[in-house]
Amino acid sequence: MLFRSAAGTTIRVYDTAQGSEQAYLKAQLDGADFIVGPLLRPEVDQIIGQAGFVPTLALNFATRQGTFMRGFYQFALAPEDEARTIAATAAVAGARTALAFVPGNARGTQIGDTFRAEFEARGGQLVDSGTYDPALQDFSKPIAALLNVTRSDQRYRRLAANLGEALQFEPRRRQDVDMIFLVADARTARLLMPQLRFYSAGDVPAYATADIFDPASTQRDSDLNGVVFADAPSLLAPDDATAALTREWRSFWPQRAGQLRLYGMGIDAYTLVGSLFASDARGWPVRGLSGDLSLDDEGRVHRTLPLAQFRNGRPAPLDQPPAIGKPSGDLLGQR
Repeated sequence: MLFRSAAGTTIRVYDTAQGSEQAYLKAQLDGADFIVGPLLRPEVDQIIGQAGFVPTLALNFATRQGTFMRGFYQFALAPEDEARTIAATAAVAGARTALAFVPGNARGTQIGDTFRAEFEARGGQLVDSGTYDPALQDFSKPIAALLNVTRSDQRYRRLAANLGEALQFEPRRRQDVDMIFLVADARTARLLMPQLRFYSAGDVPAYATADIFDPASTQRDSDLNGVVFADAPSLLAPDDATAALTREWRSFWPQRAGQLRLYGMGIDAYTLVGSLFASDARGWPVRGLSGDLSLDDEGRVHRTLPLAQFRNGRPAPLDQPPAIGKPSGDLLGQR
């Protein structure tokens, strides 16, 4: 996408289907004053070698960090920003120890590592982490292992074998954690949360990334009640103008309601052009539809996000998180 400023403002759109490098070079040759895009991470990696001549706002983060060059900026709906917000939120609420349960892939590992770094920087400790296969529906084994229920059962079996008689036994989960950090989409979370309750983790506050909320869903997700998550303000706490805009998006593209975060990001990208083109530090942070936006030393735009908690199956905005360790009617175990 090209943003051009001359007598007025002209926007041209370049199709990257024929190659992001070619489209990027053509935008430069056509006299662009500012370029916005491309959107996909591999495409951002491809154009870096051609950057540095025209101010650019890439709509994703490059794979490699330390790629900053003057006039090249990066903006993404990165779940790592959500993980940082959750870690900071939980620490302020009183959490000192945590478990993490994430998909067993590179993305899950990266988000989990981001949470760990932020949580430990704020004085917390990630005492253990576990992974799961998102393609499955039964998460009982990794959950039992993460909660030390498996170890409890093994101790019982050894004791029963040594005594040579059956014993009355109820497995107990670990008692050394203040919260659980989850990375799961809405479909997976609907399966995962009841299994956490089954293993007696219903009273442990659960925090999650924005994936857990599907804005296209009209059903009540009662299985998610009590979970606190971070997401875009355009979805959780819109002002009147943003709410009206969201209704307009839904009316024109009802089949794309799940992409509302991307629409908000597009508007934020347009807003950011002015601040980045002018290099005006006084304009930061920027209040956007996708978060409160700040710029780091490597030219990456990061988001600080509001919170919501599932109540009666729907997200309810939170001014502040529930205090850790104090009973609440919206704890994970409540339905």
